[in-house]
Amino acid sequence: MVFRRRPAYVRAMGRYTKPTGTRNSVAVRLALLGALPLILVTGMTTSASDPGATRAVLDGQSINISAVSNFHCHDRDAPTIRCFSSSVERDDDVGIPVSRSTVAYVTFFHDEGYGGGSYTAYNPISNLSDLGWNDCITSFKSLNGQRPHLYSDINYGTPAWRWASGAWVSNVGGEANDATSSIKNDP
Repeated sequence: MVFRRRPAYVRAMGRYTKPTGTRNSVAVRLALLGALPLILVTGMTTSASDPGATRAVLDGQSINISAVSNFHCHDRDAPTIRCFSSSVERDDDVGIPVSRSTVAYVTFFHDEGYGGGSYTAYNPISNLSDLGWNDCITSFKSLNGQRPHLYSDINYGTPAWRWASGAWVSNVGGEANDATSSIKNDP
């Protein structure tokens, strides 16, 4: 009597199915199926496929880019956004000299009186919603004699608000409060 092995079945999507192809192709499919939920949940993409893509890091670990508004971050090392648990840690990191000639032009804050999450910008940001900051700015500090220009629409659309260079604004006021969707320096 000859005993035949039963074909291997793979559990996928809650069902058992018969695999097709070689063992290696089955292993690859299983690996992809295992990674898919992680990619979908975290919103992460592989940086190896797009090294120029914006990414955020906190304590050396990648975080979802839309969570940036929950921390104290800067974009000096764009396309990498570096985030910290406190503004002191961020400011210490920003104080480290770099070989680039980029200058920070603004630190904006989630809350009135320079409170809550914050972000020090060296670069123009055409869509704050990508960073979780859409319609969240309530106060800001203009840095290095620069002049931040806040826009209510993405891609620097109107209406817009602008203050004098070097301005520290503890509350941007009724119309501009929680209404900014893009920001850039306006020398």
